[in-house]
Amino acid sequence: MEKNREAKTFIPGLGSDFTIHLNELEPNLAQQILDLLASAGVAPKVDWADINNKPSTFSPSTHTHTTAQITDLSWNTLSGKPSTFSPSTHTHTASQITDFSTAVTSATTSKLTANKVATQANSTATDVAGLVTDFNALLAKLKTAGVMS
Repeated sequence: MEKNREAKTFIPGLGSDFTIHLNELEPNLAQQILDLLASAGVAPKVDWADINNKPSTFSPSTHTHTTAQITDLSWNTLSGKPSTFSPSTHTHTASQITDFSTAVTSATTSKLTANKVATQANSTATDVAGLVTDFNALLAKLKTAGVMS
């Protein structure tokens, strides 16, 4: 027994749904009516029970999306995010630091320079004037070596 084929639709301006029993029409005429409705932008409503040969399940296939394809992605809508982002203790090898050699070269040429300062004998001063003389001698040696200006 053939299933009752019908097209239920609503056309604006007519005020209500109407049903066309397609199985009561000549097949060619039924198709013409469906084509006419489709060309007018009116899609017939089909009851799920009336669809033949449909699968019993609709498992999604594995796939990916770019962030541009996700319309509601924002920091506020993202769930499961931690409240803080404390960096964990870790180390890096020199090869993992992209500008390591430049940084080391710069540090050793501009910041890690040292000059040898002439030896300053321990003070044996017995008065303030003697301490001033010994201290001024030390300052002069530091300046000569470039340690201070």
